[in-house]
Amino acid sequence: MDLLRIWLFLFAAALSVSAGAQLPPVPLQNHERIAVSVSDKTKLSLEAVKKAIVVAGASKGWKVVQESPGSVRLSINVRKHSATIDIGYGLDAYSIKYVSSENLDYAVRDGVETIHPNYNRWLQYLIQTITAESLRI
Repeated sequence: MDLLRIWLFLFAAALSVSAGAQLPPVPLQNHERIAVSVSDKTKLSLEAVKKAIVVAGASKGWKVVQESPGSVRLSINVRKHSATIDIGYGLDAYSIKYVSSENLDYAVRDGVETIHPNYNRWLQYLIQTITAESLRI
């Protein structure tokens, strides 16, 4: 019985250590030419595409920090982590490019840009939300 308790204690300790472990960096994902989704096959105006991006971004914690025709710069702060991206958009598609980050372990390793996996997840959630928002417009 004591051996079982020791084994369970060691197993629980190992799980808690691995749960708090730093996740290794992954390749940074930029997204090119993501199609703008519309529900009735009509094209959105540039202003409507921009609105879908800004509204979707705000719902996920992204803030507009700069705007220019056909481009929006968004930034997000999550606890001690931050990221800034540029989203270029047109009538048919938009693209997301990394600009900068803090505390997300960004680096270029062997010619490959890498970053904490949460960054790529944040972008996936943003893309899903932009798609949903563009279908609502």
